[in-house]
Amino acid sequence: MKKNGWAMIWILATIVTPVMLHAENDVSIGFWITGQPMNFGELQTALFFPLLSVGIFALFFGLRYFNSIGPKHIPLFQTVQNNVLFLLFGVQVVLYGYADGWIATPYVGIAFLVAWIYIIIGNQLPRLDKDYSFPASIAIKDPKKVRGLTKKLGLVFFITGLILPLIVLIPAYLHTISFTLIMIVSAFLQVKIVLKNISYAANAKH
Repeated sequence: MKKNGWAMIWILATIVTPVMLHAENDVSIGFWITGQPMNFGELQTALFFPLLSVGIFALFFGLRYFNSIGPKHIPLFQTVQNNVLFLLFGVQVVLYGYADGWIATPYVGIAFLVAWIYIIIGNQLPRLDKDYSFPASIAIKDPKKVRGLTKKLGLVFFITGLILPLIVLIPAYLHTISFTLIMIVSAFLQVKIVLKNISYAANAKH
C-alpha cells in the first residue's frame, strides 16, 4: 500500500476536483465521440478523469501482478505511474479552471499544462538511474557526469515550470509572445547544457 500511496492520492484528487471546482458556467471545451458538447457540469464529464485515473492505475497494477515488469524496472514504472496520474490531475484542474473562467485565455491554460509537465520532468530528471538516463551513443559513461547533466537539465525544466504561470500577471495580448519567449530561452539552455556535456565527453575520449 505504501508503494501506491502517491497514486492513491492523485486518484482521490481527480475524484474530489469535480466537487471542489464544479463548473459554474455552461462552457464547452470540446466534444465527445457522439458529437455532444463536453461540459464540465455534466456527470459523464465529471467522471471522465477519475475513471481514466483508475484505468491507468489498474493497467500498471496488472503489469506488475502478471510479472510483466522485471524487479529492476519496478521503481521506474512506479515513478512513471505516479507522474502520469499527477499530470492527469493537472490537466483536469486546468480544464476546470478554463470552464470556470479563472483561466482567461487558451495560452494561459497551455502555459499551466506545460509548467506542470516541466515541473514533473525537472523533479524526476536528477533521480533517474544511469541505466535509464541517456543512450551510450552520446558517449557519457561516467555516472557522475550523467548525474551532473540530469541535475542541470532538471533545474532548467523546474525553473521554467515555475516561471510559465507568471504570464497571468501580464496583459492578455502579450501571452503568446511571453510563452514563446520563455520556451525558446528554456530550450536554448537545455541544448547548451547537453552539447557542453557531450563535447566534454567526446574530448575526454581523445
